[in-house]
Amino acid sequence: MTISPSPNAPPSRGQVALALLDFLKRELGNACVLGDARELPEQIDSDLDIAIPNVVGPKIDTLIVEFARHNGVSLVQLFRHETSGWYYVLAWQGSDRRWLFLCADLCTDYRRVGRLLLTSEALLNSPTGARDRAGTPKPFDVPEPGSAFIYYLMKRVDKNALSKTACDYLSSIYNSGPQACETALDQHWSATWSNRLGDAVRNDDWSDIRQTVPALRSDLHRQHRVGPVEWIVERARRASRLV
Repeated sequence: MTISPSPNAPPSRGQVALALLDFLKRELGNACVLGDARELPEQIDSDLDIAIPNVVGPKIDTLIVEFARHNGVSLVQLFRHETSGWYYVLAWQGSDRRWLFLCADLCTDYRRVGRLLLTSEALLNSPTGARDRAGTPKPFDVPEPGSAFIYYLMKRVDKNALSKTACDYLSSIYNSGPQACETALDQHWSATWSNRLGDAVRNDDWSDIRQTVPALRSDLHRQHRVGPVEWIVERARRASRLV
């Protein structure tokens, strides 16, 4: 998909987002939206989080520059916020001459401060077509339920931001694939916390879990320790941003 340039009808943020997703899938073979995508592309409240294959390397910057050039938008900011994560800000003028922005956060492996939480292979294994709240299909992919569930849970727990809205979304993913979600819990938390999380989502009652997020976060970190090589690479990445 390429955005058709028209001075009388500049593209919306949703149109640019769909064009970017289509471009990445075509060029890389796979691309999935991460997080709650039920309102996309009509409503984009924050960054557009996208998982891409773990074979990209430095090629990704070149691809985003190519996308911007071919679609009449400007790449105004880019930086590497993780060893496997890249952040791009695309900008263009709307019909009222005000600037519009799309912030795209791309990752291969999902890391938080150097800590490997999910591999690209896990995120992109058996992707499925996205759907809105009513079940209507959308023209892009999301991870299968187990990976979508555990990614979003890890992200909200690690940010200490497990809101009621986030829990409602997690429950909705669980209902679409309970066995895959429970398997993912067993893989990424200790038995004690996996059982407590499983009880919460099965009963759709997250009140106890929301009161113990710091302890849940500590357990997540114990299960996913930063190794010496990862620590060195992360320190080098941070140092490179100061140069």
